Amino acid sequence: APFHTLVELDFWPHERFGISAFGRIQIVEFAHLEGGRLKFRAVNTESHDLILRGGGGFGRVRHLVDLGVGLDTTLEGPYMYTLGLTYEFKISRRFQFLVTPDFLHMIGDSPSTHFDLNLGIQIGF
Repeated sequence: APFHTLVELDFWPHERFGISAFGRIQIVEFAHLEGGRLKFRAVNTESHDLILRGGGGFGRVRHLVDLGVGLDTTLEGPYMYTLGLTYEFKISRRFQFLVTPDFLHMIGDSPSTHFDLNLGIQIGF
């Protein structure tokens, strides 16, 4: 999965604990998965945060497979759980730069493991 986009909507009922809904969409060789996560803010300073995350969802991840005589794609899933963390560099109170590595374990009829690295921005309101 060379490129994908991750959209996540957070709700923080407490300063340390949050929940989120997310969608991961592969741009090349289209596939998608959706789910939810629980979050724990482990570090909270003026300039950065470190957030631990875990959750699960439903969907597929598409991969390119070398068959020796050519290439083909597979769709793994349809269920998954994810563990990861988010590092936030606070540019301002409402705008942050994010680095988010995630481990995904696809389970079901076609199991596999994946590692995602997302770089992005966060806008708060």
